[in-house]
Amino acid sequence: AAHGSGGVSSWADVVARSLAGLRELRVGGGALTDFELMSLRPLTNLTHLDITDSQEVTSDGLSALVALKQLSVVGLEGCLGVGNPGLHHLALLPALRDLDLGACDDVDDEGLHELTK
Repeated sequence: AAHGSGGVSSWADVVARSLAGLRELRVGGGALTDFELMSLRPLTNLTHLDITDSQEVTSDGLSALVALKQLSVVGLEGCLGVGNPGLHHLALLPALRDLDLGACDDVDDEGLHELTK
């Protein structure tokens, strides 16, 4: 699907509109980019999000998750574009209790400190 051209929506736009009550979403295989992540903002009932191996997702893209106040579990394993700046966005999630950053090599102790402020 094209991104917003000619009235055609991305699959993430369709998901977000159709599944507003969704509580858990797992998207594997590296399918997500920052653009699609932004399209998930209407899923305000989401408590679990697993986007393992989404290497096109960056720290900037994680800003979309700030709107998901009920998000308690986030799986970012293998999201190689995520670094310390992305943890600043995740620190704003009041319900966050479980975060998988496996293989996120650009995250270090300084970034993890953001989560404990």
